[in-house]
Amino acid sequence: ETLNAMRKAAWETGSEYSIDKMVEAYLDCFVKGIDTLRSSPRQSDTHFPLMESCRSQYPRWLRTLKIKTKALVKSP
Repeated sequence: ETLNAMRKAAWETGSEYSIDKMVEAYLDCFVKGIDTLRSSPRQSDTHFPLMESCRSQYPRWLRTLKIKTKALVKSP
């Protein structure tokens, strides 16, 4: 009986996810990231420039996407 209840709960949880919902979430994330970059471009700090060895090899939009994707995964 407990196993059947767990199966049903797992099925119901799984039915909340779909490719369409994930595509929509990714598109929303891209749009928000692009809007954020357009509305507040990054200002360079001329007093203490970042050392090249500390600079990320990935573009900022990709790092932002990673952060936002992690937030989406954590939130219900």
